[in-house]
Amino acid sequence: MGLFSSNYNYLGINLGTSSIKLVELANEKGVPKLVTYAFTDQSVNIILDDSKKAISKTAGILRQLCKEANITSNKAITALPTFSVFSSIISLPQMKKKDLASAVKWEAKKIIPMPIDEISLDWHILNGDKEKKNFSQKDRGALLKNDKTGREPKNYNDNQDGGDQRIGDSGASENTKDFFNKKKQEKQDNKDIKIFLTGAPKNLVKKYMTIFEMAELDLLSLETEIFSLIRSLVGSDKSTLMIIDIGLMSSSVSIVQNGFPIINRSIEVGGRNITKAISKNLNVSFDRGEQFKYDVGVNRVNQDGSAVFQSIEKVVAPIIDEIKYTIDFFKNQLSFGQQTDNNSNDIEKIILTGGSSQLSYLPEYLSHTLNKKVYIGDPFARIIYPQDLKLVFEDIGSKLSVAVGLAMREIE
Repeated sequence: MGLFSSNYNYLGINLGTSSIKLVELANEKGVPKLVTYAFTDQSVNIILDDSKKAISKTAGILRQLCKEANITSNKAITALPTFSVFSSIISLPQMKKKDLASAVKWEAKKIIPMPIDEISLDWHILNGDKEKKNFSQKDRGALLKNDKTGREPKNYNDNQDGGDQRIGDSGASENTKDFFNKKKQEKQDNKDIKIFLTGAPKNLVKKYMTIFEMAELDLLSLETEIFSLIRSLVGSDKSTLMIIDIGLMSSSVSIVQNGFPIINRSIEVGGRNITKAISKNLNVSFDRGEQFKYDVGVNRVNQDGSAVFQSIEKVVAPIIDEIKYTIDFFKNQLSFGQQTDNNSNDIEKIILTGGSSQLSYLPEYLSHTLNKKVYIGDPFARIIYPQDLKLVFEDIGSKLSVAVGLAMREIE
């Protein structure tokens, strides 16, 4: 059950680096139902620009978008892009629950390349007893969570497995350090505790909170985009799969197992790079290059020698290299599948999403190159919506995957 009555509608709002996407969902007897949606371009990169002017401008665009979309709720959930968030799987020796929170923070200090008191931290146990793992989907990856009053959001680290530790607490005590070091040196009969750790800069979290406050929206939660994508594209599927999110400016590659992201990687290559390459190589305008991108795409048939195909293939190559590296790392080094309920390390399928995933023939091209089943994800597959929008969502649905997953967060 959500923080508020199930009668509430919820806004999923994706503040991208070049656009804002919004989806409002209602709770129709436990099934999400579309109320409205909207998206618009913006010139502000809110991740990189910390100026008051950029924050104010983004809030103004968001406020206007909500007005034009005729939203009926002010209760919003948003997400940080994958590239702006640190995530890792850490291993800890078996220990009492009361010692775990301090040990996690002590380990986080060693691997996060920022002072720990400048990070909003969230963590979850991935293995062990079922009652420890089967927390609600909406409790995953929350970097802040609102209290029940619907007022000011607070830094969130009070998950089921994390006890009552708050962000900003002092580090592990000397006794905990000694205990942790001793435990690491001991030979354990039981397997280590696997923990998924997520951290984001507090100043970035605060920036998002300020934008939503200025836009007069009640920010219920802030999570990481990959959790939203799992919610909208994967659902209850427990198989091992990969999600590739190709945006305008960057792309992310994630491996999901048992409904949880165990690898997240990002690369600064996106749809804009493809269009620029076509425009440059063919000496045409950016708009004309965009048209070529979607008309020709990466169709191998009778296109191997064409300038458009070669331009696209050259730009897509780093993304494919990143995909191959991630698969190899998962299979040969992480070997995480042996320590979960799923005994297979084989990636069963690849799901494409993001606005630039609509590049013509991309699923077929990747399937041939990677020898994997590749699909365009459908974020509206578990949403009630008017059927006359079906063709529209086949065209633009991938742009809204994160926003849909965010709006679904409080509807289970």
